[in-house]
Amino acid sequence: GVAAEVCSSLRRFPLHPEVQSAGCKALAALATTGPGAQAVITAGGSAEVARAMRQHIQDPEVVEQACRLVFALGFVPRGAAALAEARVAAQLCQAIRRHTDDEKVVEAACAALCNFATSTEGQKAAMAAGVLAEVHAVMVGHPQVDVQRRC
Repeated sequence: GVAAEVCSSLRRFPLHPEVQSAGCKALAALATTGPGAQAVITAGGSAEVARAMRQHIQDPEVVEQACRLVFALGFVPRGAAALAEARVAAQLCQAIRRHTDDEKVVEAACAALCNFATSTEGQKAAMAAGVLAEVHAVMVGHPQVDVQRRC
């Protein structure tokens, strides 16, 4: 299916930020429905989003699109478990650290963390990644209501 093809492209072109950003954006769009999210998880989307964030943490466009994919996958039952297994919480914290001055990235990362941490697996992974310190830093550094509400 489409999710498998997109994940395959992400694996084939790991060093191309444009491919990674577009791939995460496409997978996030697919993941807006329960069946679509399940297809993304089955295709290995959680591992791909974690890898994309690790390899392109300095690229705000890749990170923002990856965060949007994490947010979407957090809505489905298997999503949080797959994301926890892929160690995405650490990448979300790293995104907040690296892009403190980019409100779009910080808001996307906070939204992803909040959604991800609604499950027990997500909460454990977020705590292990040091999410409380990151959220505190965001709230102190970004007094804007929208960012604070997300975190």
